[in-house]
Amino acid sequence: MLFSFAQNQPFVIDGEPVRFSHFNSNGDLLHFENDFRETKSIPEPKFAELVSDQRVRHGQGNSDKVLDERTQRALRDIASFSKNQIQHAMRRRRYVAAIAAAGIPKNREKSWPSIIQSLADNLGEKAPSWQSVARWMLKRTAGDGNLSELVPAFHKCGRREEFRTQEELAFIGKILLKYLESGYSKENIWKEVQDAYRDPDNPCPHWWKLPCRSKIMKMIDRLPARTIMAGRKGNGAARQALQIVGAGPQAYFRLQVVEMDSTWLDLILTDDDGNELGRPNIVVAIDRHTRMLLGHYIGFEKASIYSTIQCLRDAILPKTYVQREYPDITLPWDAFGNPQSVMVDGGPEFNSISFDEVASAMPFTIQLQPVRKPWWKGKVERILRTINQSLPAKLAGATGHGNDDRKPGVIRRH
Repeated sequence: MLFSFAQNQPFVIDGEPVRFSHFNSNGDLLHFENDFRETKSIPEPKFAELVSDQRVRHGQGNSDKVLDERTQRALRDIASFSKNQIQHAMRRRRYVAAIAAAGIPKNREKSWPSIIQSLADNLGEKAPSWQSVARWMLKRTAGDGNLSELVPAFHKCGRREEFRTQEELAFIGKILLKYLESGYSKENIWKEVQDAYRDPDNPCPHWWKLPCRSKIMKMIDRLPARTIMAGRKGNGAARQALQIVGAGPQAYFRLQVVEMDSTWLDLILTDDDGNELGRPNIVVAIDRHTRMLLGHYIGFEKASIYSTIQCLRDAILPKTYVQREYPDITLPWDAFGNPQSVMVDGGPEFNSISFDEVASAMPFTIQLQPVRKPWWKGKVERILRTINQSLPAKLAGATGHGNDDRKPGVIRRH
């Protein structure tokens, strides 16, 4: 029993004057009478909620009996907690009361779990451990039966509020912005913070306390990676390195989507006399669904509508010449056919009237890759990268990607 009221003790519940009548036999139901002798029954948990909502106050009637000290403390303490906290406290009290009703068996480990589980089954909830119930009993005993002792300390959970003022945080933030500049390390920022707090020429308010090194390091680590890269290398580099990459349109059967692209090979070809012939350009067409290479074209001219059409021609026609010219290749190259659609980027050879006429004559539809989203045709981008990294690097005359130091060599053409 949480409350201890004297008979005819006056109260005001939701503005209605009532007097306490009696408890029921179990002590968990309070009965009140109004001035018309009408009985009003309130469960003890509900009465605790009314007290929490400040809907109950001690009425001043003709009776000279007052609330005892224990009840006054209980009403005062409960009113300071939320409904959720009170509900948790009432739940804990039920388990404590169940153990007390069983005579508080001494063998806790063997006797208490069955009592706790039986009550949990009746309440339809997960049973707490007997160790938890034992802690609750100790708190209830130490608090002289006060329900507030069983209230969970929710207010102590989670992060503490930042004790620094917004002005001080802005002061630190200006120093942290230097980290976005190239050449500044975390240690440099920590030294800058120390110097700023200890600067005699521009003293900080006396209540500002120098943050510890780990605090500054955590604040730096919370800076977005995109913001750091944008500050150091520019928005373009940050967008290219950290943008979200997704999948392009799905292909469900062969030749539904064919990807085409071109690139310069990292290779300089020379003739037998050592004269430089130039840097070859390769155009590739690949089937998105099967990842089979459909066609290619290699020439010394810059990517144009001519090289594009030659690649399409190789993709459409059968590859019977491969086994005829290279007998060592035993497996047939059966990847050929008219594509249903061709995905290309914004190159001038693809955005031309001639390419539109070819698409209308064959026919196939043209799908344009969105600007700055190369992953939309990632299959052809990958094979071009594989070709450029594996083949030229093994040959004389390889330049290396993005390297101006060329290694000329003699490469005989067939």
